[in-house]
Amino acid sequence: MPALAAGALAIVAGGLFLLGRNTVLQRVAGRFDTIAGDGREGLWRDTLYAVGQYWPFGSGTGTFVPTFIALEPLEAVDMGMPNRAHNDYLELALEAGVFGIAALAAIALLILFMAIRSWRRERDGRVQIAFGLAALAIIAAHSLVDYPLRSMSLACLAAVAVAMLAKPPRSPEDRT
Repeated sequence: MPALAAGALAIVAGGLFLLGRNTVLQRVAGRFDTIAGDGREGLWRDTLYAVGQYWPFGSGTGTFVPTFIALEPLEAVDMGMPNRAHNDYLELALEAGVFGIAALAAIALLILFMAIRSWRRERDGRVQIAFGLAALAIIAAHSLVDYPLRSMSLACLAAVAVAMLAKPPRSPEDRT
């Protein structure tokens, strides 16, 4: 067993070394260095200020642009106009307030409950449950820096991931 573990570790280390030398992956990873320089931090700070102005009820669904423009600091005004907060959670807090956050928390708990229930019931379907949870976790993390669910392809992926967590129907043999 120790030889197998050492071999697996060597394969992982070699793979990471080769991936680290891949110029395409380096270019993609370099894009993440620009988050600090692309204005998102200032956008998030100003959105957080706007959340405070409309707390606890929010400014209303779909009102990000007019709300943000009205509260944008003069030193941040330029030719560009933000259309989104580039953080789905901040935008939800601004537009829907405490009720939107509570609804999101309730949906997340429901999804977690579905996953736990399916995990306990289906030993054969655990890979699909793990995949569904992983896909949702990646989309949730992506929502910290962008608005992925506004893309139809990612919204469909999220819907399929949630469906993968649903408890499968009982087989006809189990019903009798």
